[in-house]
Parts: sequence; C-alpha cells; structure tokens
Amino acid sequence: MWTFCIVLLVFSHLHEFGVDAIIDDNAIYNQQIKTVTIPDTPQNCLFVSSETGYFTYKSTSNRTTTCGIYFVTSSRNLIEIAFTQFDVPCNKNRGVGGLVQYRDGWELKREVFPSEEGLSKYSTEETEFCSDNKPLHKTFVSSQNGAQISYRIPHIGKGFTIFVDHKKHPSPCNIIHFDEPYYLLQNHGQKRNCSIWASYPTAVQFNSFNIGNRNSRTSNILQCAHAADHIEIGGGHLDPNRIEILNFICSKAEANVFHEDLINCPSSTIKLVSSGNHDNRVNISMRPVDASVDKITNAKYSCISSTK
Repeated sequence: MWTFCIVLLVFSHLHEFGVDAIIDDNAIYNQQIKTVTIPDTPQNCLFVSSETGYFTYKSTSNRTTTCGIYFVTSSRNLIEIAFTQFDVPCNKNRGVGGLVQYRDGWELKREVFPSEEGLSKYSTEETEFCSDNKPLHKTFVSSQNGAQISYRIPHIGKGFTIFVDHKKHPSPCNIIHFDEPYYLLQNHGQKRNCSIWASYPTAVQFNSFNIGNRNSRTSNILQCAHAADHIEIGGGHLDPNRIEILNFICSKAEANVFHEDLINCPSSTIKLVSSGNHDNRVNISMRPVDASVDKITNAKYSCISSTK
C-alpha cells in the first residue's frame, strides 16, 4: 500500500516539472501473466510504474504528441527493459514519423536524472528507434533504479510491447526516491557523485555519516563547499548539477545525525560529492512531507521558488 502511495505522490508532484500524469488505474492489469496496457489519452500521457512484466502500447490516433513511461523500483535494484514486439513506422519522407526512445534514468522538462556523468557502463549508445532499426533482441539495463521509454506514434494501431524486470544493483549510486525506510549513498571508493532525488518536499534524517578524512572535516560552510568530499542539500531541479544548493555538510556534527529536517522545495536532492580518495558512506532516511504533522513554513531548508 505504501509503495502505491509513493507512486501516486510522484504523479501529484510531477506537474512542477511541466508535465501532467495519468494514474494507472486506467491501465489494464492481469496479475497472472503480468501484462499492463498503457492507456492512450489525448490530455495526459505520462505513466509511472513500479511493476515488472509486459507493457503494451497501441496508438489510437494520429497525434504527434510525445509521451513517456517512467519506471522506478527499489534503490537496491536496476531495471532491465527488452522489446518483444515493435511496429512503429518511421515515415521519414512524409511528415512527422514514429519514434521510440529508451533513456537510462528520467527526463523531465529538458532535465535529466542522473546527470550524464552519473551513467555507467550499462548505458547504450543507440537509444532511438523506429521500424528501420527495430530494437528487438536488445536488452537495456539502467544505471540506477529509474528508466524511461518515450514514444511518438502518430499511426493508429501501431505500437510496441516491452518486458520489464528488476535485477539487484551491484553498486547503487544515484537513486530516485521510493518506498524504503532508509537509503545509502556510497561512492564505492570511486571519484563519482551520487544523489537521491524526490519530486516533492521531504523530511530528511542522517542516520550515519562517514565522509572524507576524519582529521580534516570542518563545520565551516565556506571551507566545506570547497572540500573534495562533501554533501550538498538542495532541490528545485531534476538534474543534480542544477539544484539550488541550500547547505554544504562535511562534519558529523553539521549533519545533525538522528535529527529530522525539512526541505521545502518543489523537489528535494541530497548529493554526495566524492574525490575518490575515500570510501564515503551516508545513511539517510527520507520521507514525503506530511502537511498534517510537519510545519513546512518552519523548514530548515527552503528554495527561493518555494518562498515566493
């Protein structure tokens, strides 16, 4: 039930990024064979799912709207997508043609998560397809717990079927907020930045904290901002490189371990920046703000866009 609520919450806040969403109770589920029929509606065409199984879409009009299926799962998993049926005419010489694109991560309002440097060896170079280059017999594997299929099919009766599965992630780094009691941001000893993103204001608590050289940690925010290993707290954007940074944290004391703080932003991001010289680990609890108990106006962190 909580997982379903999280997915609904993602729907309700994605309009902040310039898109509308349809709730998947319009979809047709068959639990035995795990099939989902993606509805084709003219007003809204954003679909979010944490399910595995077969997903089928068939166009019912000649609209040239680009729509999307957003997949999310546990932070400890990655997503595998394989096309099992594909009939999308290109029509390159006769106006707008059909096109299907796989994205490793999510894209909203021309921003992406994770940022390009956050993608791993699992990413594939060729990600746009029509009937001239069908993606059959290809399996796409995400670098994190989110992946996306975008499609524009202005041909009645044409479409595709994909099979979606979840696999254990060998080294999770970037995370889309999901239904979990805690999240682990860890660089695995590499020079890489890892982030957790939620599409809504959140309450955040640091449960454990181990970053950089223990002897060189500082609680001075200016020194911390220039430290090679640190945490950035912010929000307002999907792309971790574009967030409004509200605080830098380098020390355990500054992290305020075991104390919950509110982030009052259209979206929330915790970003772990790592030099590669240390095995950085941060254990975080992160939940959606509950208006009935949380006084968001007293939030410790607030984006400029949320205070206007």
